[in-house]
Amino acid sequence: MPKFTYVTKDGEGKVVRGTAEADSEAALVESLRAKGLWVQKVTAVEGAGAPHETPEPPIERVLTAILHDAVVRNYGRIELELVEAEGGQKQVAVCATVGDEHRNVMTVPEYVWHDLLKAICEKARAPVPTKGTESGGYFQFEAHGKTVEISFTASTTYLSLDFVPGTS
Repeated sequence: MPKFTYVTKDGEGKVVRGTAEADSEAALVESLRAKGLWVQKVTAVEGAGAPHETPEPPIERVLTAILHDAVVRNYGRIELELVEAEGGQKQVAVCATVGDEHRNVMTVPEYVWHDLLKAICEKARAPVPTKGTESGGYFQFEAHGKTVEISFTASTTYLSLDFVPGTS
């Protein structure tokens, strides 16, 4: 069975490193996520060929998954907000709008916020907001044979993504 090293973060943002055997990189990632860990990097250390690192940064995979899900489910808007949770810790609340219905989709740890905000701003070539400022812009995303234009507005604690279906 292949052996991998990994770097993850727990729910409090603490870095957790380790080594594990798994059938595949995907199986290991799934196993780590099931334990509530946020996968940052996985590297194969045994098997055919040279060690293989994950090709895409984890935050890009998260962003791609959120955007794909929005296209498939016909979300009109996704809102992400940095909120205070029980015990005074912060987390990111992710909500979606379909028609007039507002749905809570998930929450993710606070440490994901800044990387996610930066990744979206980079896609639109817009400045990352700093305290007391806002940013915004447009970018296109392709998923499932559809091109979707996404406009966004962001501050240091709030991000709104509006989806406008484009041409296939």
